[in-house]
Amino acid sequence: MAERITFAAVKEAVIIRNSDQLVRKLENRIITKGDVLSFNAIGKRIDFVIIDYFPKADAVRIHLGTRIIISEKTYREIENELKKIDNAKELRNGCKTQL
Repeated sequence: MAERITFAAVKEAVIIRNSDQLVRKLENRIITKGDVLSFNAIGKRIDFVIIDYFPKADAVRIHLGTRIIISEKTYREIENELKKIDNAKELRNGCKTQL
């Protein structure tokens, strides 16, 4: 079960005033890093990418106690940084495997 999930809006930064409503909408949903979730708000569609969650696992389930964090930067702004981090993790894991 997810303790914490971090989303980044795809196109433009978004402020969520009440994340409890979002958690209720997503309750029991199983997610993994990179999933895209879409919502309609104020007459327009907003797409979010899951950029992180805790605990670390292949996938986690959202429950009413899950804390939702919305990144101040959009996914497009941080996409390259995230790819560099993922590549570094893969290299590190590859080195461990070779030892």
